[in-house]
Amino acid sequence: MDVISGANGFPAIVGIATNTGNALVRDAFVKFNLYDAQGNIVGNTIAHGQNIGPSERWRFEAPFVARNVQSFKLTEISAY
Repeated sequence: MDVISGANGFPAIVGIATNTGNALVRDAFVKFNLYDAQGNIVGNTIAHGQNIGPSERWRFEAPFVARNVQSFKLTEISAY
């Protein structure tokens, strides 16, 4: 996962998620905590994908507006 300048000009965490199951994933969520240099949580972000078929790859983008973000941590992956 990397941080890029997103299409809207805000920074965003980007990565690839793959549906490794045999069924359609109707909704997928990837959640992150954002941290400053002292390790304090300064924000959160989420990416939402839909209708990801078996073996399909989803390039997610989770934009954020928090300032002074030095690092991030994946906190949850949900698929329904």
